[in-house]
Formats: sequence, structure tokens, C-alpha cells
Amino acid sequence: MKKKFLKIASVILFLVLLFFMIGRLYKVVSWKDTSGDYYSSIDQLKNTPGNTIDVVFVGTSHVYCGIYPSVMWEEQGISAFNMAVSGQDRYSAYHDVKELVKTQSPKAVFVDLYCMTYTYDESIEGNQHRNMMCLPTSANSYELLKDNLGTEDAENREKIKEYLLRWPIVHTRYKELGKYDYLDLPENEYLRGEMVYYETSAVNMDDIGSGSDIVSELTDEDLDWLDKMVKLSEDSGFRLYFTMLPCSVSEEAQQTLNAAKVYAEEKGIVTLDFTKDHLLDFDAERDFIDIAHLNAIGAKKISSYFGEYIVQNVSVQDHRGDERYELWEKDLNYHYRAEFVHRLQSVGTMEEFTELLSESSDYTVVISREFTYDESRENYLNALGALGMTEEDFAVGGAWVYKDRTLTKVYVNESGQEASYPLSKYDSLICAFNGDYQPGNILIGNEDYSNRGFYLGITVYDNELERVVLFRGF
Repeated sequence: MKKKFLKIASVILFLVLLFFMIGRLYKVVSWKDTSGDYYSSIDQLKNTPGNTIDVVFVGTSHVYCGIYPSVMWEEQGISAFNMAVSGQDRYSAYHDVKELVKTQSPKAVFVDLYCMTYTYDESIEGNQHRNMMCLPTSANSYELLKDNLGTEDAENREKIKEYLLRWPIVHTRYKELGKYDYLDLPENEYLRGEMVYYETSAVNMDDIGSGSDIVSELTDEDLDWLDKMVKLSEDSGFRLYFTMLPCSVSEEAQQTLNAAKVYAEEKGIVTLDFTKDHLLDFDAERDFIDIAHLNAIGAKKISSYFGEYIVQNVSVQDHRGDERYELWEKDLNYHYRAEFVHRLQSVGTMEEFTELLSESSDYTVVISREFTYDESRENYLNALGALGMTEEDFAVGGAWVYKDRTLTKVYVNESGQEASYPLSKYDSLICAFNGDYQPGNILIGNEDYSNRGFYLGITVYDNELERVVLFRGF
């Protein structure tokens, strides 16, 4: 009897360990982002306390590039959340909102109509996975699969099985695994679904939208989706709005969007169309990443517009100062830091660069000087004076760390020995000197931040994100 009990116990223990190991392995190889670079609005939603989100935005990359909840938080104290997904199709938009209302009770949901122009079959594989695999396995995620793929076709039924099992898809990720497959991306704890881009490209405003006024006939799928969104708003108690953020639109797509606007008008749903109705004046030289996406400058304009519109038309509270909404405060702080890094990238002189660095305690700064000391490079020393550099120390060369407004010498080039400095729980600075222009002189994690031919290299490490956010050579 005892042997039988031990045998059963051993089998149970083995199965528990097996499932634990499979679970840990799946966490590593699972699909993790909805917009790229491990950023996941789904994870950010999971980390949000229940019934704290008052306003939701849903749509494609136009939305996660163009709508910044941090702006509405800073200006009006609105607890907005951006549920956008790269290449989000209409059914993904619907089921993502359905997932959100399991834990939240939003007062308003703004759905960007451009998602009507996307279908599963026309999406790139990465966006298919982002839309189909990020929801936790549930009846809702199964309904999403059925809505997008249908069950009539045998091939699509097989795809549904693969999506439900997940392993047939994610096992192909082994070769692409990176740091944030093993660690959680810090931003997924507090970001509100947006992506911050400062890249700028001039566009032709005549290419925004389409001149077509033709109203096409909505397909059965279009009507099914629109009806579902309306019913979800009625069942969940939120006010539904439709939007169109500024972007280039084909005539065919515009005709479908025109039909959706007519449908909305008949249902008493407001549509805010920045593409065709030009509700805001945008700067063609400064506000865009490309013809389809706003950058941070344009996003702040349109987010301010939405903040004012919401205060005037939706019954929302100002939650600033309420501890339950600390994630929005953290999100705003992230935007401040992103703007600071953008300023560091944009300044033209080394003096401006080091002066900015001296004002912030959010970063650890690694300074590396190679090459023989030359008194004619006095301007370098003058600029580094803002960080506490002395002429005597600079003349020796090597590597320094500037942290908490204190400059520490870490390495002397002539020492010939390797030196290290802990930057975080996971990263250390490793210094060596293999000669001028040589790789391996400055390593952080597995990445090389050596001077790369510059007389002086400055690497900026974000203490909260625990990673390098900028390298500049002078």
C-alpha cells in the first residue's frame, strides 16, 4: 500500500513539475506585443486596477501613435487608455473592448473606423499574431477567432486550433528570443497603450484623406461589426464614438468610411473625422512620422483636442491626486523622460548636451575618452565641467560614471585591466581598453557602446527602465 501511495505521489509530483516547466517555457516563447518591441496594451490593461479607466481609444497604429493618454491626464486628469493594436482589424477592436469591460467600466469608447479597412487575410503575419494571440484564452478569444476566420473552411478550422493551442505558432520563436522574453518590459507595468515617437517627416497635406464623397454599400461583415459595437456599448453602458485620425486613405476605403459615417449618424453616434473634416490644423513639416502616423508633436495636439472634447461631452472626473490612479502619473513621468531624451538627441553642441544631463538624476551617464590627450580639445573639457570633470583627470583618459550628480572614475585606459560597475540588477558596465577605435572598450550587457571612432563617447542609461536610451559621440 505504501509503495502504491509513493508511486502515485511521484506521478503527481512529476506532472506538477512538468506543467510548471511547460508554463515557464510558454511564458518565454509566447507572443508578447501588440505594437512592436514588446510593448503590450493587453499587459498594460492587466496591470490596471479595476474600474479606473474612464475613456478608451481603439484602432490601428494610427491610434497608438496619435493618442497620448498622458496629455489628457496632465491637462484634465482624465484616466484614458489606448487599446490600439498594430493593424487592428474590426473584430479585434470589438473583442479587445469586450475584454476590457470585463474589469473596467468606461464612460466612453472612441473606435477608429480605419480598422474597417483591415481584414485578417490581408494583414502581415506579425499583425495577425498581434491581433489573434494577445488576448488570454477564453470564450472571448475563441469568438474572435471565429469572427475573423469562420468555421466553414477546413483550413481555417485548422488555423483556429493552432491559435487555441498556441504552441504550433510560438515554437517557431526560439531563434528570435530576446531580453524581454525572459524579463517583463518595465513600460508594460504603467504605460497606457500609446507609443512615443519623435521621428519627423514632412508630408503633403493634400494626401491626407480622400476627396471622394461617394457612399458605398456596407458589406454584411461591415454591418455585423457595426451592430456588434453598438450593442456592446448598450450592454456595457458606455457612450460610443467613431473617429478617423489623419492619414492617407484610398478612394475605395474612403467610400466605405463614408458609409460608416452615415450609419453612425442614423444611430445618433458622433464621428470625429480628422482626415476628411479637418477638425485640426496640423503642421505638415513637424507633426508626422509619415503620411499615416502622427509623431509626438502631432499626438499632443490631437490628444489635447480629445481632452477638451471629453470634458465638454462626457461625464468624467479629474482623478489627479488620487492614489488609485498612480499608473497615469507614472505614464506622464515616462513621457517627460522620453521628451528629455529627445532634447538630448536634438541639441547641437556638446555644452548643451552635458548641461541637460547635469539637470537630471534619472539617468546614469557613462563617459569614455579614447585617443591621446590633446590640449587643443579644451572645448571637450569645458563641456564636461558641467558633470564635474577636472582637467587633470580628463588628461589621463578612461571611463567615468556620472550618477546622482556625482562623477566617479571607473577605468584608466593605461591600466590594462578590466573594470566593472553595476548599473542595475541585470546590467553592469564593463570597461577595457583594446586600443583606439576598437570594439569591446565599453560594454553594457551584451551591447557594445565603445567610442566608435569618436574622441569622446557618452552613453545614457535610464535607471528606471534599466537600459541604454541614448549614445552620442563627439
